[in-house]
Amino acid sequence: MPRHRRRFSVASSAEKGDHLRYRSSLAVANKRDIDYQTCLEVLISEPGPLIVPAMIVTEVCYMLGRVDPESEANFLRSIAIGELRVEAHTLDDYRRIADLVIQYRGFPLGAADASVVAVAERLKVTRIATLDHRHFRQVVPSHCSAFELVPAESQLARTR
Repeated sequence: MPRHRRRFSVASSAEKGDHLRYRSSLAVANKRDIDYQTCLEVLISEPGPLIVPAMIVTEVCYMLGRVDPESEANFLRSIAIGELRVEAHTLDDYRRIADLVIQYRGFPLGAADASVVAVAERLKVTRIATLDHRHFRQVVPSHCSAFELVPAESQLARTR
């Protein structure tokens, strides 16, 4: 399998100790990914409840199923046993997602990434772990001046 850019996000709020886990299984599902170890270390070191925006679950399953059905099943089992908490979107989240899709149409920022931003804003999450620095570095959240992105670009093999 080629070494595609796998996106992976975890976000956290210092005040609440909550963490938003978004597409994290994609980064760690493929052990041949050049940033596998870095992403795994970030996931392991992130404390607190891990939250997956509901809009992301189907996308993660689709992408993992293309890599390996066992990885897809493991992701679903992580939800079933409570390792991951699925966060339902509110009507306000959907309004914000729509606004973000229009505001950042030049990227484009799709609904999946916009849903991470909307949920992070609602939960006051400021830390997002992602390999997609290009998009998340440009987004200006409503609750803070910028997201803290981890791992840092300097830690990623694909940017060296």
